[in-house]
Amino acid sequence: VQDCSVLHGMLNKYKVIVGDWVTIGHNVTLHGCTVEDDCLIGMGAVILNNAVVGKGSIIAAGTVIPENTVIEPYSLWAGLPGKFKKKIDDPETQAMIRQYAKNYLGYTQQYLSEAR
Repeated sequence: VQDCSVLHGMLNKYKVIVGDWVTIGHNVTLHGCTVEDDCLIGMGAVILNNAVVGKGSIIAAGTVIPENTVIEPYSLWAGLPGKFKKKIDDPETQAMIRQYAKNYLGYTQQYLSEAR
């Protein structure tokens, strides 16, 4: 989860659920939604109540995903409002998504070691 992002549920109605190996870019708002494993959520994206982002998907920077939207796994969505652009089930794209998440784990270790 990068700087200035907000993960916010709605009490007794919507949880925020984030899977494994997900990168959430700067200034993202996840509001009462589910992001499944291996996703990349671009900077400034907004995902609203009860939306589900399927495994291996990318939400482009600045995209707004409306309430109750269900995004199929391995999809690229972009725009305002967000719309399906193409399937991204190729191994190269999926490896890139996973590498972004791994990079941020590495940054964490680097920053912690510099703080000592």
